[in-house]
Amino acid sequence: MKVTFDKSHIWGEFHELYVNNEFIARTIRIYEGSASSIHKHSTQEVLLIESGSVIEWLEDDEGKIQKKIFKKGDIVKVPENRWHRLEFHSSEFKNSEEIKFAQVLELMFGDNKGGNYKITRLEEAFGNKKK
Repeated sequence: MKVTFDKSHIWGEFHELYVNNEFIARTIRIYEGSASSIHKHSTQEVLLIESGSVIEWLEDDEGKIQKKIFKKGDIVKVPENRWHRLEFHSSEFKNSEEIKFAQVLELMFGDNKGGNYKITRLEEAFGNKKK
């Protein structure tokens, strides 16, 4: 097992628990005014919204990206190889730097190549991260 904390992203930060080649768990904070890239990968995800709300962009069965708001307590399933993005919608809390965020628990299943799985990006992330 390996634990990582990453604040290098413009959209937010995460704590990651790499368990093995088939399972990774992350607590993700999406900052106000921010979103992850639109991306896909060969692993599937289950997302539990822990605080605030997010807009989930998710490719449907016809290949169109749909947007839906999910709030605290909601669960989202992201199939493998589907375009998706998390975008901030609302917040209950601020971090130590006074940045509002929504928090999501991400469970990733499938061959993650030792944590080095390939991510294909359709559109880059954007953010409002204070420097």
